[in-house]
Amino acid sequence: MIIKGIYVDEKGRKKKGRISFDKKGIITKVDSKKGRADIAFSDDCLIFPGFVDMHVHSREDRTKEWNYKEDFKTAGEAAVNGGITAFMEMPNTPEPVLKAAQVNSRQLLAKKSKVPVVIACGINNDSRPVKGVSNYKAYLTKSVGDLYFESTKDFENQIELYKDLQIHVHCEDHKIIEWDPLSRPASAEIKAVREIVRMAKKHKVKLHICHVSTSSAAKMIVSSRKYGLTSEVTPHHLYFTANDKKKDPLLKMNPPLRPKKDRDALLKLFKSGKIDALATDHAPHTLEEKESANPSGVPELDTYGPFVAWLIKDKKVSLKRIVDACAKKPSQMLKLNQGIIKKDYAASFTVLNFGKPITITKEMLRTKCGWSPFEDIIFPGRVEATIVKGKVYRNKS
Repeated sequence: MIIKGIYVDEKGRKKKGRISFDKKGIITKVDSKKGRADIAFSDDCLIFPGFVDMHVHSREDRTKEWNYKEDFKTAGEAAVNGGITAFMEMPNTPEPVLKAAQVNSRQLLAKKSKVPVVIACGINNDSRPVKGVSNYKAYLTKSVGDLYFESTKDFENQIELYKDLQIHVHCEDHKIIEWDPLSRPASAEIKAVREIVRMAKKHKVKLHICHVSTSSAAKMIVSSRKYGLTSEVTPHHLYFTANDKKKDPLLKMNPPLRPKKDRDALLKLFKSGKIDALATDHAPHTLEEKESANPSGVPELDTYGPFVAWLIKDKKVSLKRIVDACAKKPSQMLKLNQGIIKKDYAASFTVLNFGKPITITKEMLRTKCGWSPFEDIIFPGRVEATIVKGKVYRNKS
């Protein structure tokens, strides 16, 4: 198959040309010729290397206890709808992912997804690395069951076992959260990140900070990148503030929304390339749950592409920054053969149309939970198509 239009290369440059790929979904040629194409995208569109989300909770495990919130089929549909061509699944479900049998069962369930799914394995006091798994998740405060550490010392005792592996860390200090579980103060994240920085220096392990939410923690990470630390930020922490949570109680997540000064500092660091990736922390709950007990988490797979359009158009984030944070870096960390539009890489692309603004509505969503924190917000572009290893999904909205 051949597609043509304006694509964005590894350096963030716009180039007009054709991209050819074979039946196995591998790019065979990228050229600037004007010849025929099976699909031609208009000049309002930009073809990006396929976006990859490193932080997703699809909720499904063998117990099926949480399947009413989401499952791999609906998460895959929401991912395609949002321009995401692969994602990593978190291990904190009723049956956590800690052992090889649990990894295998989760991989079988994930085959229902329209996009490739990388399964992250959990770490706790008794866990050991699982053969063939290169990405792990650690929680420094209570998550589901016993998949967490009550102290950073306990976590530090485990990390030597995972020396050459990638560990993704939820950074909130357990003692502070236990003392103040409702507000989950910034000090919880700052203290936990300070400990992670110390461990990175001492143990030389690959540590990745999930959903950084405070400027103080983010600046600590930036100053310690030479020790191999990486980080991600979510769309909600780049868009909303604590004031928005006062108006809309559904905007409850862990870590929580912060004051405007934090939001603005995170956006500045993201624009400058000092935060490595944009990840959703897609955490669906039904609207009925959110309007009653209001568990923490919001769904964001469907809105990833429109949000990226907002970053580009309204916040003047460079195309290179988008390629790096949404495609190249996540692909490298998850060991995926994609993230660059180049021969021999996977033919996975996200096509954004900047000629068609979109208003987020319930009707456009594919997530099973059926709502979005971005409802009624107008973004300056939409997903025109998502191409996953050569399979084309056109957006008909």
